[in-house]
Amino acid sequence: MLGSKNAKTVGIIKIGTSAFQFEDWKVSVYPPDITEPAMLSYYEKHLGFDTVEINFTYYRLPSPKAMDGLAKKTSDGFEFSVRSYKEMTHEIWEDKKRLHLNFFQEEKRSYDEACLYRSNHP
Repeated sequence: MLGSKNAKTVGIIKIGTSAFQFEDWKVSVYPPDITEPAMLSYYEKHLGFDTVEINFTYYRLPSPKAMDGLAKKTSDGFEFSVRSYKEMTHEIWEDKKRLHLNFFQEEKRSYDEACLYRSNHP
């Protein structure tokens, strides 16, 4: 029963958006003069979100430097949901298997503390 003294906490629901950087969000969501590099920080501090889906990862694998850059714009408790690369979910070919293994075995170390991995399959 919700709110019961004996209820166990099984998890936390976090609400965010699928991405944070849209040109048409200027004026309607962000101040009209905001720069793109300032959007993530504003998204967290002024809009109150503590999680966001990084969906550009569907189209290209980010470098650890790119992910570190995003993480530096947010507080320690902020979480990123990283969408799986399309070649891992929609365009799987045998010759690209090594690329996928490298991403999860090497690059993933940089993301583990602040990331949830998300994938959708056809």
